[in-house]
Amino acid sequence: MLRAARSGRSIYADAQASAYFSISRNFHKSNYSHKHEKGRSKFSSKLNDIFDPERKRSSKQTQSKRTTSEAALLTMKFIKEKPAKFLGKYVDPTSKLNLTLPSKEIVSEIQKSFEERFNQRYKTPSRGWKENATPETETKEIRKKLSQSIANAKVNGQSLLEPPQTGDIVTLFEDLRLYIVAEGPKSIKFGSLTFINARGEIVFGKNVQIHSRIPGVIPKEYHGYLRNFVCLEEKIKGVAPVGMADNFSVSKGQINQEKGNDLLEPEINDPSDFVVAQATSQLLVDTDINTYVVPDLARSTFSEPLSKLGIDTFKKLGIINSKLEKLHRTLQYDHAGNLNVPRTISLFEILHHLEYDPEISPESKQGGDSRLGTSLEFIHDLEDYDYSASTYLATLFVLSKQSRLWNLEYTQRNECPTRVVILPVSDISYIGTVMFYLQHEDGINQFSKYCADKLSGSQPDNPPALYNDIIGMLKDFVNRKFDHDPAVETVLVYILRAIERFLPDSSSDFSSLNYSNDYSRTRAYDLLMNLEKSGSIINPFKWSKTSSWPNEKTSYLTDLSQIYYECVGKNATIPSKVPTAMKLDQLDQQPLVNLNEDIVNAPDVGFSEDFYDSDPMMQIREDLTKVPVYCVDSEFAHEIDDGISIHEEDGKYVISVHVAEPSSYVKPDSILSSIAFDRTATKYFPETALLLFPGIISDLAGLGINTKETRSFTIQYKLNMDSVDGFFKQRLDNPESDINSNLLKNIMSQIENTKEVKYCLLKNFRTGFTYEKVTKLLRSGNRTESFNSNPDYNNLFKLFQISNILKEIREENMPFKPRQNISHVRVISNKKEIPSVSNFIENSLGYEMRLKNSDQSIIPSTDVDNDEAVSMITQCMVFANYLVGSVAKEKNINIIYRTFDFALADNLRKQFEELTKTSTFKGEFDFYSFSRPARYSATYGKHALIGLDTYSNITSPMRRYVDIINQWKFQDYFLGRQESYIKDENLHNIVNTINSKATYARRPAASAENFWNGIFLREYNTLFQAGKIETPIIFSLVLKAAPRKDTVVSVTCENFPHLKSTLEISSQFMEDYENELIGRDGRICSNRLQISRIDYVEDDLLFKYV
Repeated sequence: MLRAARSGRSIYADAQASAYFSISRNFHKSNYSHKHEKGRSKFSSKLNDIFDPERKRSSKQTQSKRTTSEAALLTMKFIKEKPAKFLGKYVDPTSKLNLTLPSKEIVSEIQKSFEERFNQRYKTPSRGWKENATPETETKEIRKKLSQSIANAKVNGQSLLEPPQTGDIVTLFEDLRLYIVAEGPKSIKFGSLTFINARGEIVFGKNVQIHSRIPGVIPKEYHGYLRNFVCLEEKIKGVAPVGMADNFSVSKGQINQEKGNDLLEPEINDPSDFVVAQATSQLLVDTDINTYVVPDLARSTFSEPLSKLGIDTFKKLGIINSKLEKLHRTLQYDHAGNLNVPRTISLFEILHHLEYDPEISPESKQGGDSRLGTSLEFIHDLEDYDYSASTYLATLFVLSKQSRLWNLEYTQRNECPTRVVILPVSDISYIGTVMFYLQHEDGINQFSKYCADKLSGSQPDNPPALYNDIIGMLKDFVNRKFDHDPAVETVLVYILRAIERFLPDSSSDFSSLNYSNDYSRTRAYDLLMNLEKSGSIINPFKWSKTSSWPNEKTSYLTDLSQIYYECVGKNATIPSKVPTAMKLDQLDQQPLVNLNEDIVNAPDVGFSEDFYDSDPMMQIREDLTKVPVYCVDSEFAHEIDDGISIHEEDGKYVISVHVAEPSSYVKPDSILSSIAFDRTATKYFPETALLLFPGIISDLAGLGINTKETRSFTIQYKLNMDSVDGFFKQRLDNPESDINSNLLKNIMSQIENTKEVKYCLLKNFRTGFTYEKVTKLLRSGNRTESFNSNPDYNNLFKLFQISNILKEIREENMPFKPRQNISHVRVISNKKEIPSVSNFIENSLGYEMRLKNSDQSIIPSTDVDNDEAVSMITQCMVFANYLVGSVAKEKNINIIYRTFDFALADNLRKQFEELTKTSTFKGEFDFYSFSRPARYSATYGKHALIGLDTYSNITSPMRRYVDIINQWKFQDYFLGRQESYIKDENLHNIVNTINSKATYARRPAASAENFWNGIFLREYNTLFQAGKIETPIIFSLVLKAAPRKDTVVSVTCENFPHLKSTLEISSQFMEDYENELIGRDGRICSNRLQISRIDYVEDDLLFKYV
């Protein structure tokens, strides 16, 4: 928890302000109306009594007639009667004051004691720091450099890619108080950073608590100086420390006294919570727990420039607020002149308008060349510009406050937001109209009563005014649109409570469901589902205006793009008798709706600009139609875009990875390409997939249909038969035998010397080879017999053993072995049977939940044992992507690479190496919180987790737009084109756009996974509580913190690892834990673990131990 230790001037003034700020803010958080203002005023008065006991009293007050000794006697009597309460809240329990003395002597003693403690707590640390610090002349120079660095702080898109580290300036949560990152993580397990602010407060916290960040403000040569700002506080007998306890460095004796301290995480409090900090300091008197302070002299070196940056940011709020309101109207139009909202743009586009293009107007954005999708032509890359730190901080703050104009998008890992959703201007008037109706026209009661009547089964009259608009606002509430709009959020929560008030007892399960809080978004979701009574469960992300989900009326251009795709799929159908490798003249003659005209009565136009007239690579294609190709994939795959083969040629094995080639059908400057660039990649959800290209592209270019001539982009290399035949025989005899290191070097050398990129024609596809079937085949008992008699087994066995060699080559250079987890929750349709109650089914593959009154079935993610097949395909594809990057570098073909830099401080790298010796889920999870995510790059680079020199993406062109761009770049090279539509100078800009979209695309998919897993657990728990589960699920939890009685600790549920899970710590649990009956290795796997609460929209899973 973020606990702050104050050092410096105005201690009591700071304490009073901090306590009042903390308590009044918490008071505001927990109340949704203004009816408690009187109580708040009284509370403020009481605070003044506590912190200013000598304030002026009215002259009319009656003066006490008791003598000093009488008052002292009464005081001592009160202390003896109620020592715990009195000492715990009002006095220092270590005080030795003799209250029988005259007041003057008591005051003198208090003053003397205060001065002594002040010197010990604040002046002594400053003297000690000065003695150990650098010479004064050098200190002045350092102070000057720090001041200049903070004053000139800038931010750009590239700098924000780096993980938080020493020297960054950050804000925590959502206020504008600035902190310097004084030290990076000391521990791989906890990942806690050390923050200090201008007041000398120390905060220990994690990356996720950072709201905004200015990277690399303090140069690296001063990082050691920064670390010295935080000093170990000297213990003073009988005096409470003022420093911050870090929860890491306690004495050995202390560790032995408390079991499980290796699981401790730093607590998280508010930095301004003086009451908690004071209570904590009393508990640390004469203990061996280390505390830390920032000496006053150390603070003076950075406090002034840091405070000035905060003041400059605050001063800009007003002008930026006005500019953003104007800019919002301008950006209703996109670069092509389309009235295109809601849509998502880069935060740096907004910053660029504020700092470099302030005169932009709505008129300047109109009248452009309207088109669907996103153009590949760029003028500037706005992420490369440097922007003022104060402008950046103020813009983020104002954007969050203008929540009816913009929505900040957050990534799955809650990194600092760099993308902003522009909301329609119409939303402002629409929300205003609805709010006026609800607040001033009895709308809350009308709407709530209507909903309650409908939920209870009656047939109410016509819905109230603005009913559909209120439903729309509730859908937005579920999708967090109003997180920064307390006025709207308050009214919507009040509606939810009012509906429950109008409901008859036991008329609906809406009022009895177990939510994480009264204002849970799940509560609103359940209301909407009960009102619609459609039977099927709906992923709430579909309702989000930021989702761009086709056909959901959230984005006009998204819907038009989908209409275009559907038109292409419907009209561009090639007769089955015409080979797809021939000219595509038929496509050019098909009609298509003109999207600039009315959709219903539109004239017909052709779409010849989308497709090549004929195969552009026909002249150099190699005929491999007789070679058997294996397209191994999941049985649920939406498209097949890769395959592998092996054949013999002149005493060599020719190993080929074949990739679907949509780039030979679709033109890079086509409408299809623009729409695909806008989508970036296929987005997979448990219930569906939003495809990159229309289905016709998969029909044309997809692999796997036997006897159909199919074009392929092929990566190929050759191995001498005599160099691997012996290894094949060795593995036939003993599949677990070791691979000789000389063989690895020999194979790698042959691959490098024979690698080629080719364009081929395929036809002989071996069908039905799913992951499951291939694994079963490779595990068959009669290996030698199958090898000699079954051609498919022979080919697949050789490919599998070659993939094992490739795997060993890679793992020699990898820092650790990442877990392969390709399993995801699935939602399937089962229209044959619609049950009246939910059914829980357990089979050999895992669990299934058939939902009541619905054709939907949920199949949670399971670890399916297809290791052999998955590993074979993974290794072949990884090497193919590596070889494409390698060939591109050799031939000077400018393509897009995938890069990852594994950079850890020396102390963390050693801890990491120890941690990865036992490859646990928890260990890997913590590792990724330190790393910069993998990125696309327009320049050659390495990917540290691949174990090879470079890496690109080429093997999934129907699922990733990057892959088809790389195919077009190779196409330009082989055809000798002088001019390419995808210009080399535009690649960097294209990469930044794709990186930005890809980073944020993972969050909706992850949220959908958690939502459907939550629905599964809700239905499971309902059946379990009713005694209808014959074989309950055995849950396995990993503790993230040391358990303490009557608390709730964070855990990882290994059955559902991506859900945010917690565990109630009961006395029964603590008894078993302390007796080491459970949790010996930090894990609890027991049938005594049960679900206490599941809030599936809020992502809150609470377990209990019974």
